[in-house]
Amino acid sequence: MTDIKNFISILNWIDSRFTVEDLETLKLEQVGFEKILGKFTKSKKNEFEKVYSSVEKSLQNGYNILCVTDKKYPEDLKRVFKHPVPLMYKGEFKLNQFNLGVVGSRRPQSTTNEWLNSELLEALAVLQNNNVKVNVFSGGAYGVDQMSHKVALLSNIPTTCFLPTGVNTYYPRSLVPLAEQIINNGGAVVSSFPPNFPIYKSNFYFRNKILVILSNLIFIAEARRRSGTIMTANMAVSSGKSIVVLPQAPVKNCLGSLDLINSGIPIIRCKKDLVCTVKELNF
Repeated sequence: MTDIKNFISILNWIDSRFTVEDLETLKLEQVGFEKILGKFTKSKKNEFEKVYSSVEKSLQNGYNILCVTDKKYPEDLKRVFKHPVPLMYKGEFKLNQFNLGVVGSRRPQSTTNEWLNSELLEALAVLQNNNVKVNVFSGGAYGVDQMSHKVALLSNIPTTCFLPTGVNTYYPRSLVPLAEQIINNGGAVVSSFPPNFPIYKSNFYFRNKILVILSNLIFIAEARRRSGTIMTANMAVSSGKSIVVLPQAPVKNCLGSLDLINSGIPIIRCKKDLVCTVKELNF
């Protein structure tokens, strides 16, 4: 990395301090990077050196870094987060398409899988035939997430996988071969964490929030009442994002979905509903 401001934006991974305004108005020739780094404790400096080294190695291995000072950095993330962090990615990180976020249970009902493999698959084909550029967003987890990535691949539509870890510590590990397919098909694997950052429970909240913010529509395929999917749905509602839900039978795995419908969230019954919703939001 040659841009010194990128060095400084990485510091937000270590200790959230720098706002967008700080980074955009910083007069480095007057302040100096060493002086800025001098404000951090010795342990924080050591942590920065490790993170920076891991970033450099990741860049050599084909990954890219998108910092808040870059023109392509998503404006929505600047608006929502007071101290935006860099995004690391591999592949084609496409943000100028219609981004359909698909989330759901890690152990979905067979009927949910059938719907995704038929109705979602056909809906993506219809949108593609109508020149609607769609990018399927999901989180790479078992169940609905991985299924939605696979359906996008079958449709020859780009899909973006948002990791709950750094780019060098995939979770789950079984995601690795699927991630390679995603990248080879014109999609991307994206992380908002330092390259070697391990899995923690709190990671999912942050990962899901970024997925929601960057999506144009959140599609809830299946949700339990107390689940990460419901957390994501609540994020979408509070963020003012468009959200739809697949109606389900009144069984334990799907009560969260029914609660969303009861609260007024629109339903998606079939491919036609999804196609119409995407077209309405896309124009």
